[in-house]
Amino acid sequence: MLGSDVPALERYLLEQLPDARGPLRVEQFPGGASNLTYLLRLGDLELSATGARDGPVFVGIGALISHDDVVDDHCFIAPGAVILGNVRVGPYCLLGANSTIRDGLTVAGDCVIGAGVTIRRDTGPAEVYIESHGQPVAKSSDQLRNWLTWRR
Repeated sequence: MLGSDVPALERYLLEQLPDARGPLRVEQFPGGASNLTYLLRLGDLELSATGARDGPVFVGIGALISHDDVVDDHCFIAPGAVILGNVRVGPYCLLGANSTIRDGLTVAGDCVIGAGVTIRRDTGPAEVYIESHGQPVAKSSDQLRNWLTWRR
């Protein structure tokens, strides 16, 4: 599934993770033929990626995705992020390290949830959340637009 996208993915990850070093190595986990899962190694960094429909979902080691959650395509879930039960995460979202999405919420597409932020209510599309209070501080920023264009 990742085949020809590996060079583009490596360039994107190296741009977004300045301390990471290549080359990107991709291994498919055994089983899961209907929902392929991959281990991505970029230097010392390890991520898992799944691709059910249109594109991959990257899940950092130690992140928790709970029961009955739906994470849409092209999302990045950083290490230590926690998604509690019955959560829907829209496409092209980035959940920062140690962020938490509370039970039963929807994170609309194109959102960025900063490191350590706890989301306690549904988000609007293309909102950026930072600080510990989980309040939106910007919408549709240039930086967010740049992140969203890595595959489009």
